[in-house]
Amino acid sequence: MVVVAKTLQLMPYWNFYFWTTLVITFIVTAIVVRLYPTAHVTEAYADGVTPQPEEVITGNRLSRAWQEALLASSASGNIGANVWRSTREGLHMVCNILPTIMSIGLFGMLMALYTPLFNWLGYIFYPFTAIMQVPDALVVAQALATSIAEMFLPAAFVVKAAIAARYVVAVVCISELLFFSALIPCILSTTIPVSIPKLLVLWVERTILSIILAGAVALFFF
Repeated sequence: MVVVAKTLQLMPYWNFYFWTTLVITFIVTAIVVRLYPTAHVTEAYADGVTPQPEEVITGNRLSRAWQEALLASSASGNIGANVWRSTREGLHMVCNILPTIMSIGLFGMLMALYTPLFNWLGYIFYPFTAIMQVPDALVVAQALATSIAEMFLPAAFVVKAAIAARYVVAVVCISELLFFSALIPCILSTTIPVSIPKLLVLWVERTILSIILAGAVALFFF
């Protein structure tokens, strides 16, 4: 988010950008889980999994949360060992994921610059950017279409756009969540039974809802 905000010159509005993005992402997620395809996912446990349902908390929730936090803290172990383990695992993750992010991001950028694919995909979102009166509505819609490849790509195409357009892109490229350079391969590498077509549907749903909410905020603030 910091990189996106700096690229789109939104750092003077950092607090506003951060908190509105947080709220919008939460609202979008709350809506999307009630839409296809996630609404039709079975709640049955996978084979071989022992159910561990969350305990129903009664009484003072704040007091119980404090107690659970103290228990977790007491069992966390040595802080030096934790820092070392986190650093080592973080470096290992970076070494694994950086080539993927860079290669797919570069491939997406080349496709955006030299093929009409994302221009065509942008027409899915154009009615919504136009309805929300986002400046340069078509440019913004086509830029947001590139988010399926890499979440940062949309920012690169609207650097000189009006501030309302930059804000919408900055929010949507975070709240849409799904992109091929990182999250989608991570999901597909698990045993979660989800397909690429369903992930694409989720991406479209999240992008549209994010455009509507971010566009509404931009209308009032900018």
